[in-house]
Amino acid sequence: MMFITAWRHRAILKKGVVVWNDWREKNPDVVPWLRGANLNWEDLSGANLKNANLEKASLEKATLEDASLPMTAY
Repeated sequence: MMFITAWRHRAILKKGVVVWNDWREKNPDVVPWLRGANLNWEDLSGANLKNANLEKASLEKATLEDASLPMTAY
């Protein structure tokens, strides 16, 4: 089940930060599950990653400028 959730959340994030942040605003009670996601080289500037599970996620060379990361597990 968590693999499917991670895949769905990753697919939303892949659409871009604007789409991701809009989805987060409409789903404030959902805890984003991005555990183990390959986010290398992704531009996540300004992304709302609050409470996201980023454990074992690969973030090499990812841009996180102005990303919201409070209470994020990594």
